[in-house]
Amino acid sequence: MMFIAYEANWIDAILVESQSTGVLVFDAMDIVRITTSENIVNLGLMIMTCAGYAKYMEHIGAGTRLAHTFIRPLYRLNRPYIVLALMFLLNMGLSICVPNPLSLALLMMVTMYPVLLRLGVSPVGAAAVIATGHLMDVGPGAVSTLLIAKTLNMPVPNYFVGYQLRLYFLVAIVTAIAHFFWQKYRDRVEEPKAIDACLWYCLVC
Repeated sequence: MMFIAYEANWIDAILVESQSTGVLVFDAMDIVRITTSENIVNLGLMIMTCAGYAKYMEHIGAGTRLAHTFIRPLYRLNRPYIVLALMFLLNMGLSICVPNPLSLALLMMVTMYPVLLRLGVSPVGAAAVIATGHLMDVGPGAVSTLLIAKTLNMPVPNYFVGYQLRLYFLVAIVTAIAHFFWQKYRDRVEEPKAIDACLWYCLVC
């Protein structure tokens, strides 16, 4: 794509003159090296930080304590799949602030997962809600948002609020309703699966 853009005169150069090697192929290789090294370092630090936090929360039993704290009023509601749908909406809302899917999934596994299990939702149903929290790659910090806003020469907040946020709310509500009916149906017709398998399923997704 870089070569096509260069040959079509959409860009003047792959690298700025001060960084250019003088050879087009080497410039393309170098920009891939620079981009991936920066992104991998930032992403790796974010994942390690969130994973460490999630492991610490698990070690001190924060997830269990949270489940005990919330379980009494939620039991009175006696609607576990309504809680499941609401937690999906919370998960999607947090995905705007946490652009990395793995980091968000790790945090949700410590907080949301035990609560849903204690309410009677199956491990697979709880894992599905967590795995689909990053259903759409939108948000002020999302790569797609930054790229499109730059391409359109539009401020990121204007593009996000004016174009993405409306669709985001619509998709979130429709998906939450689908989760409510689908997970309730699947939990009724399927055999319970092992919790460990559901944890791997969630993290892989």
